[in-house]
Amino acid sequence: ASVPADLRPFAPPLQDSHGHAEVSPFDKNPDFHGFHHDEPIVDEWNMKLAFFFSISLVIVVGSTFIHYLPDHGMRQWARREAERLIVQREAAGLPVLTENYYDPSTIVLPSSEE
Repeated sequence: ASVPADLRPFAPPLQDSHGHAEVSPFDKNPDFHGFHHDEPIVDEWNMKLAFFFSISLVIVVGSTFIHYLPDHGMRQWARREAERLIVQREAAGLPVLTENYYDPSTIVLPSSEE
């Protein structure tokens, strides 16, 4: 399960103050993230790419979707429509509210014989 030499980054062995050579982080800590079965480098890159793009997509697409959702319950539209009707009725000299929602002269009722 070690990484082939041609896929490892080239770095000459460095000596630290204690006389030990530098150990590759893949040999020292071979974590398996589940994105590639053989190669730890490919596994780590696939993990980083998958998480970066999935989180970026969730943030960007999710916030765009929520921003463009229609007005819940049409509250903003109802408020604008009410304000428009108030201005229209005041300009026509009518009261803002009346007891009849519909004009009674336009309602056709069935005759008493029906």
